[in-house]
Amino acid sequence: MVIHKISDFTAQFSIQRDLQSIEEQLQHPIDLKTCKRIVRRLETLQGECSKTHSVFLQTFQNSEEKIIYLFGKAVDQAVEYEVQTIERESQKPGLSQPSAIREKIRSLKERHCLSQANLQIIADVEQRLHRAEHPETPMRHFDWLASQTPVSNFPSSETLNLITEIYDFAELVYKENKENIQEKYPSLPYFIQESLSSHCARLGKAPFIDKLSTLQALFAVAEEMANTGKTTYASQEEINAFFHEKSQIE
Repeated sequence: MVIHKISDFTAQFSIQRDLQSIEEQLQHPIDLKTCKRIVRRLETLQGECSKTHSVFLQTFQNSEEKIIYLFGKAVDQAVEYEVQTIERESQKPGLSQPSAIREKIRSLKERHCLSQANLQIIADVEQRLHRAEHPETPMRHFDWLASQTPVSNFPSSETLNLITEIYDFAELVYKENKENIQEKYPSLPYFIQESLSSHCARLGKAPFIDKLSTLQALFAVAEEMANTGKTTYASQEEINAFFHEKSQIE
């Protein structure tokens, strides 16, 4: 019969209590300072947990799984806090420092792989920044999107502006305006560049190597953002017709 020390029971109770407390803190987004503090505490608990694993094997395994889960949860909630902070700053009246917000977005994307929901929030923020920097830029393609998209899924005005930017860039590709393509491409949001590359890969082509595939990929990215539900790539005839109609509108 194995006799456990009272101190072993106390240590395990303390670990479980601390893990429960941390889990409760992670029910809401947390700032970076809190995230770092929680991560340090989890690292300490992981070490304490390993000291008693031979005595409480099942409890140790459960605690290890919980600690690993909480490590990930802490990072996720810190990202949520950062995204919410960026969104709030972009909504302040008289947006005076869009470049500072853009830098925060760039840093965030470099450090984390964002969820689709957070990518959409960031896309909306980037459009607010674009609107603050270029208030004269008109919104186009609205009628075309209305015909493609169910009313219940119709995108926000910020997303519509971003979609317009995609089609404007696609027009440069369509007209083979290489100088402006090289100038404008780096300014496209990073997630759009990633989506473009992903669609081109599905089509078996690298971006900008094959004109049709690049245009098909750009149209697909725009349609995904517009929630059209379309899953097939546009044909050359459809692309030609689109730009013909676009030239008539403008």
